[in-house]
Amino acid sequence: MAVVVDADTHLSEPADMWATHADPADRHLALRLDTDALGHTWLRHGDRTVHLVEVHHPGDVDAMAAYRGRVRDGLPAEIAYD
Repeated sequence: MAVVVDADTHLSEPADMWATHADPADRHLALRLDTDALGHTWLRHGDRTVHLVEVHHPGDVDAMAAYRGRVRDGLPAEIAYD
């Protein structure tokens, strides 16, 4: 079986992956993806928000900027992270 390590900081894991695969005693320490009421997904650790999770458009920096603008302006997400 091949081992693949994703080290480019792009998240593509299911939202519950870390908690699902963590030892039950350590699940409270697992990273998680939470989607807010506007449909924006956030990487969280405990009660701390780590970063906005985006659908990436390789080479399209303008799309990423537009999405971050929607978040900043309090507008709903146009597409779901899932």
